[in-house]
Amino acid sequence: MRIDCDSESAIFLAKKHAYHFKTKHIDVQYHFVSDMVESKKVLLEKVDNLDHVADSLIKYVSTEKLFWCRATMGIYTLDC
Repeated sequence: MRIDCDSESAIFLAKKHAYHFKTKHIDVQYHFVSDMVESKKVLLEKVDNLDHVADSLIKYVSTEKLFWCRATMGIYTLDC
């Protein structure tokens, strides 16, 4: 499974099982992703902020970007 991510820090933490005082607050249940990356069941890919499809689900975007995100996700509206 491929997961697109725009956070280099999140990708680094998922790929490196290193303990650091800044990451000690992360709950054990969230290490599941790291385990999946390590076992090569999940591939984390860096995606540029401009090409991130999920933007339309989490923040305000322009109408043009909204239409692009919907088309990329395969979501189309019915014309009435």
